[in-house]
Amino acid sequence: MMILVPPQVIALPLYTQFRYFGIKGLFTVNLIDSRLTMYLPAMTANGIRAGLMILIFRQFFKGLPRELEDAAYIDGCGPFMTFVRVMAPNAASAFLTVFLFSVVWYWNDYYVSTTFFTNNKTIALMLTNLDSQLKIKLFDDPTLQISPREQIVWKEAGCLLSIAPVLLLYVCLQKHFTEGIERSGLVG
Repeated sequence: MMILVPPQVIALPLYTQFRYFGIKGLFTVNLIDSRLTMYLPAMTANGIRAGLMILIFRQFFKGLPRELEDAAYIDGCGPFMTFVRVMAPNAASAFLTVFLFSVVWYWNDYYVSTTFFTNNKTIALMLTNLDSQLKIKLFDDPTLQISPREQIVWKEAGCLLSIAPVLLLYVCLQKHFTEGIERSGLVG
């Protein structure tokens, strides 16, 4: 659904859902300003670009031979045990690919963090106010005039520091990531 519908269209219903999260009549919990507003959609494939994640899994499992499933049924496994013991171990590269995509898209997400967070300091929100925060931390004067060139250098350094963990994660898992993309059938 997120491939066809932009997240801006469902922002108000999502905000209402997270504001009054729970079972109607029994309990409600306010999840605004909580990390769960990012974790819940990501874990349930309802988050940013979830349609792509579902497509990766679909293509991967469609590419697995049917004989694996049949052999598990002959060995006495039901549908759930077939998935747990046969299909999921074979899909490790697809799980890794989806995990990396999720981490990258949620790591520096500005839209979700500005929609659901007001008090939390996420990376995206910290980068927008980086120059004023550095003026306070370095010079104890938020009204100090800094040259535009210096402000650009600060922003670029902040951006580099914000993507460094994602780059490190990608470098460490690059082999498995590219293998997962190739095995899912998304590459020609």
